[in-house]
Amino acid sequence: MTRTARRIRMSVLAAAILAALVFVQPDLGTGAVYAVITLAVLFIAGVKWTHFAFLGALVAAAATLVLVIAPLVGHPVLQGYQQNRLTSFLNPSQDPRSSSYQVNQSLIAVGSGGKTGRGGQASLDARGEGGG
Repeated sequence: MTRTARRIRMSVLAAAILAALVFVQPDLGTGAVYAVITLAVLFIAGVKWTHFAFLGALVAAAATLVLVIAPLVGHPVLQGYQQNRLTSFLNPSQDPRSSSYQVNQSLIAVGSGGKTGRGGQASLDARGEGGG
């Protein structure tokens, strides 16, 4: 194993430990931010694309384990609200006041602004209409 591969493995392991500690809290968002920061640092450091492909395969396997296999055997890893937040983008109008609130608000904001936007002082009320 080369020295570079060893460094990559150690940095990914350190980041995975930190993300796992945060995930146990359960704070899925901060754990995801740690993962994105780690990927950005690896990208800036010039890690080969094959390493990113391997990490992507590991993430896909872990996501399958956490989201599909673990609940099937009776040991759900994610809380109910976390599952709802992760899947709310599939049908944002299903629960517009709870888990998909932010998705709906972003659609309203982008839809009302068009290509040029509404400006920093323009606001919308809860119905998506101009409020002043």
